[in-house]
Amino acid sequence: MKTNELKHKLAAGQKVVGSMSIALITGAAQGLGLGIAKELASRGTHVIIGDIQLTKAKAAAQELNGEAVELNIADSASVNRCFEQIGQLDILINNAVTVNEVSS
Repeated sequence: MKTNELKHKLAAGQKVVGSMSIALITGAAQGLGLGIAKELASRGTHVIIGDIQLTKAKAAAQELNGEAVELNIADSASVNRCFEQIGQLDILINNAVTVNEVSS
């Protein structure tokens, strides 16, 4: 199934059975998450780059013929919006982290 056809089916809320797996990788605009996304894409997985850095996420997704969604894992509303946009998901890689300042 071609990526555009997959996107249209997902947008219409249709289940995509017997096609490529769909993976969401959080924090995948750069670093380890991007490396994971590249490996999955090379194996035929349709990757969705979820990241707070949407511009970088879009660039990465374009390179991998995938999709990008803005995702801030520290914000439950952002997480809910992300999953509402995605619909079907086969693989979830929770790679993103939050950073808290620690005072001494």
